[in-house]
Amino acid sequence: MSAQVAEQITVHAVADFAPNTAWVHTHGMAKFGRPDLEWYWSPAETCPEAGALLNRIAAELIERDLSVAVGDTFEIPGARMLVQFHERYSNDADDFEGNPVLRVQKLTTGGPGVRLFRELLDGKVSPSDAHNRHALHLHLEGRFVEAWAEYEKALQLEPDNVYVLTNMGYLLLQHGSADEAIACFKRVVRLDPTYALPHNNLGNARLRRGEVEEAIAEYAEAIRLDPGYAMPHRNLALAHHMSGHVEQAIEEYRHYLRLAPEGTKDADAHFNMGVLLEELGNVGEAIGEYESALADDPRHAKALNNLGLTRFSRGEVEEAAELYLRAVEADEGFALARYNLGLALAARGEHRAAVQEFERVLALAPDSVQAASNLGVLYTTLGRYDEAVEIFERLVAAEPSQPTLRFNLALAYQGKGMSEKAEAELREVIELEPPGSARAERARREMASVS
Repeated sequence: MSAQVAEQITVHAVADFAPNTAWVHTHGMAKFGRPDLEWYWSPAETCPEAGALLNRIAAELIERDLSVAVGDTFEIPGARMLVQFHERYSNDADDFEGNPVLRVQKLTTGGPGVRLFRELLDGKVSPSDAHNRHALHLHLEGRFVEAWAEYEKALQLEPDNVYVLTNMGYLLLQHGSADEAIACFKRVVRLDPTYALPHNNLGNARLRRGEVEEAIAEYAEAIRLDPGYAMPHRNLALAHHMSGHVEQAIEEYRHYLRLAPEGTKDADAHFNMGVLLEELGNVGEAIGEYESALADDPRHAKALNNLGLTRFSRGEVEEAAELYLRAVEADEGFALARYNLGLALAARGEHRAAVQEFERVLALAPDSVQAASNLGVLYTTLGRYDEAVEIFERLVAAEPSQPTLRFNLALAYQGKGMSEKAEAELREVIELEPPGSARAERARREMASVS
């Protein structure tokens, strides 16, 4: 590479472009008739190294008179790194003085990774890799026995093929063989200590076995080896959530979403981050994440339900009901969303429609005391006293110390004209409630009206 060419290309780095991310870009490529290059690099503190690499890429393209287009890949000589040019856009801003810009994305690090990509691009696939690719096709189709046989053929030809071993580990993990999967992934680590992927996989296997702290350590190692690798951040977020480390989990989701390839849609990640933000009381930010989840997947039932809960808590009953309705349309078996829809319909005074929803909830979750209690109250409201009494007698028999259930049973008895039974239940309510409580006072008033 000519030092003279490299010196004519200036590289700028904006270290605080985004949290822990640098915006690294070239200037001066226009004089060589080439687009300028840019990439987003994490961690930000290593942006000088990122700038040096980008300078090398630019100089090599010019020195070797290479014309590259979106989708092309390029190995950085001597850096054991493969990159891809993945987006080109015109830029009229002062940053690039109108020169087009080509974005660069790191694909992989490590000698074996570069070798495999290069051979695939050149159409040179070893017999072992050919079996591996066939096995992977079968694997993705769910033909696991045939896939395993192909993986074994690949290993017979190349016992140290890290990609075959990695895929075999995936298959083992899918079938609950975490111990054997761990053995595969550990072997990959021994064969290529610079390869980040097996550490991520080890983390998944450790998490499957409930070894959360060990999983966290593996994800952290994957990130150390390849700071631009997005998926370990997502998995680390899940592990931190399981450990009760809410703030750390949120931070890792943010890392993941920033590093994920452009165009990635991951509604579950946004939803999970929304749940975590709500745990911290950051409801406004949580709403933003639920809305992002729905932008990725408009039929994400859990995001619709949780967004409905935030609207309902603000008194926005109409909006909440619409969101709950969309949730149950997306997932007819989502009992919690149906329960919430029933509450919203009842709040709107649509008692018969609410009854239908609570009846559907009980068909899905027969042991739901809350759904049964709300249904009993609605039966009483609609004058269906026999059905209300049947529900509350059953609930009181199961939980005799619950004053709310006894009070609602008393009201149902009153509706049927069963004054003595109503009075007996009201006396129980007064005994069970703290002295002077609102329900105890109401029970006294109801007793007076019964007498």
